[in-house]
Amino acid sequence: MVVSRLILGAAAYLSLAAASLHSPLSATGNCSRHDLDVLSCTPESLTTDACCVESPGGLLLLTQLYSKTAGGPADTWTMHGLWNDFCNGSYPSSCDDTRNYKDIASTLEEHRQYSLLDYMKENWRNDPVITTANGTDEELWEHEWSKHGTCMTTLRPSCYSHYSPQLELIQFLQEVVHLHKQLPTEDYLASCGIVPASNTTYALHEWLLE
Repeated sequence: MVVSRLILGAAAYLSLAAASLHSPLSATGNCSRHDLDVLSCTPESLTTDACCVESPGGLLLLTQLYSKTAGGPADTWTMHGLWNDFCNGSYPSSCDDTRNYKDIASTLEEHRQYSLLDYMKENWRNDPVITTANGTDEELWEHEWSKHGTCMTTLRPSCYSHYSPQLELIQFLQEVVHLHKQLPTEDYLASCGIVPASNTTYALHEWLLE
């Protein structure tokens, strides 16, 4: 398969599926230490407050892609999204139409999240060749939030002790960026001799992690 244009979630999938979401993004004060230690996709998660552990989903997939047409850095994979799959591999979608936030860039500027926005502008790019949609980066962010972010149970407004509008959106974006920095796909692949090329193919077994 050609590396120049491929959505990849495998490296992040394997890393996150094992630990799932170890603590809620909202860090609500109503969760006990025991609740915060519960892993998603375990029997105990089904009886734990969904504000404290992702449930009934919690199989998290950080999707990344490498594409020359997206306009991101030449030496890194760009972000596509963070998906909260159910534990059987299916997934929820578009869980709260009342929180389909628009103009995310302006929201980040209003909350002085300038470095976060700068990182997103460079590394979270919309590639119409991949997404089959001719849209802007902003539209990709809005889509990923409304389709996947609104389904994060730990980010429900009711989970916050002191909630302010769009706080959960900002924390979702912060977590996507944090995970992107923690999971450098390009380094993992390069260590196996897999590097971006327009004229090189790799067998599936070369992508599989031990």
